[in-house]
Amino acid sequence: MKLHVFDLNDKLHGICRINLSELDVKEDDIIRISSDSGSTAVTALPLRPTDDSIGIIRIDALSRNNCGVNVGDEVSVEKITTQKAKRVMVKLLEMKPTITTLKMIENMPVQIGDNVVMPLFDKIFECNIINTEPNGVVTINTDTAMVDIDSIASGMKALCLLNPYIRESVDKMFSMFEVDPSIQSDRLIFGNIACAYMGKEVGTQLTNYLFKN
Repeated sequence: MKLHVFDLNDKLHGICRINLSELDVKEDDIIRISSDSGSTAVTALPLRPTDDSIGIIRIDALSRNNCGVNVGDEVSVEKITTQKAKRVMVKLLEMKPTITTLKMIENMPVQIGDNVVMPLFDKIFECNIINTEPNGVVTINTDTAMVDIDSIASGMKALCLLNPYIRESVDKMFSMFEVDPSIQSDRLIFGNIACAYMGKEVGTQLTNYLFKN
C-alpha cells in the first residue's frame, strides 16, 4: 500500500503511527517502509485519537533518513516477519538526552545501515547498525548481544600493544567482545581494524589467520 509521510512527534523511536485498520495490521506488528532511496523497518502503533487521517504514515526524522524520504513523500508499506537478533554490532554516533523509555528497545526492528536510538551502557545513543546475526530485518530482545565496534577497536589496539603476534590474544579478543570468528563480516571488520592498528603487513597476516580459522 502507498502512504504519504507525515512527521512524528513521539518519545519512542523505531515506530510508526498509522491507521491500523487501513493496512490490516495489528499494534506491534513489524512493517517495512520502502522508497526509491531505501527501506527501513518499524513497529506499527495506532494513530492518536485526535489524529484520524487516512492514507498517511507518521515516522520520525531518523526513520525518514533511513529510508531516504521527506515529509510529504510517498512510500510503500508492507507487513513483514522478522527473526530475533542474536547479535547486533553498532557504531556509537552521538549521545542523546534521556527522553526515551525502555519499551523502545524491546522488539525494536533493525537492519544493517539503519541509524537508531537505543539505550546502551545506561545512556541513550544514536547508533549505526554495522552488522546483525542473522542477516536481514531482526528484532532486538533481552537475549541479544550488543557489540560496540569502537570497543572492539580499543580492545584490538590494547591487545596489539601487548603482543601483536600471540594467537591467544586474538582468541581472547573474540571472547571479550562476543564476536564469532566464523562469521565472514566479523572477520573482515577485525582484519580492517588490525591493519589500522598493527600496520598493513601484520594486519594482513591477522586477516589471513581469521579467514583460515
